[in-house]
Amino acid sequence: MIKAFAGGATDIPLLPHGRRQAQRLARTIAPLQPLVCLASPLVRCRETAAILAAECGISVQIENDLKEVDFGLWENLVYPDIQQKFPREAREWERLDDSFVYPAGEALADFIHRVGRVMDGLCAHPAETVLAVTHGGVIKAALCHLLSLPTDKQFLFRIRPGSLAVLDLFGHNGAALSGLNLGAEDVTDHGVNRPTSRSPDAVLDDSVLQIRERGLRCVQVVHEQADDKADGVPCDQGPEDR
Repeated sequence: MIKAFAGGATDIPLLPHGRRQAQRLARTIAPLQPLVCLASPLVRCRETAAILAAECGISVQIENDLKEVDFGLWENLVYPDIQQKFPREAREWERLDDSFVYPAGEALADFIHRVGRVMDGLCAHPAETVLAVTHGGVIKAALCHLLSLPTDKQFLFRIRPGSLAVLDLFGHNGAALSGLNLGAEDVTDHGVNRPTSRSPDAVLDDSVLQIRERGLRCVQVVHEQADDKADGVPCDQGPEDR
């Protein structure tokens, strides 16, 4: 279940574990020979992008539309507290209502629109291969957009920290998801592997989209945070988990 609405617009740098994961993923990405690297303006993405781009011998360009959704007053709150303090808004969020706005944060419709806009731009990019360092919520919205799925189908996707997803694009003929969460490492909690959970002292997620002439590759990269509440993002959970 959701423990906290973590990450979002909170601008937190990578910690050592996140840098190690970025370095590991850089070695995976380099053979794919990306020609361009775009990154969310949040510092955790910029630091991740710098590691990946250095391994690939390319530079980093900042793209504001790649930043994570702004959870507003919900950031770093546990979900039971949100349900108590914002009962109406919590019910609207659970329905993914098109009119939903995170309190003092971003409107869901605006978030979906800007993700669709940047994905359309990446797909039209003249470079054969493009990396885009972004976030888990953005990847889910991007998958729905590119696969022509309704917004509420984002709950079908669990984007694991430190993983690679592959979406092949076929011009006007659509797209096919050919890999998800590839290369994800198990998160260890006090020496115990917990493949589907996050360590209590660590992880927030950033991700990398890689666009090729006939493919979109998404890499999700982890960074750490000291706050032990920060071990979940709301887009990771479906209604059955709440």
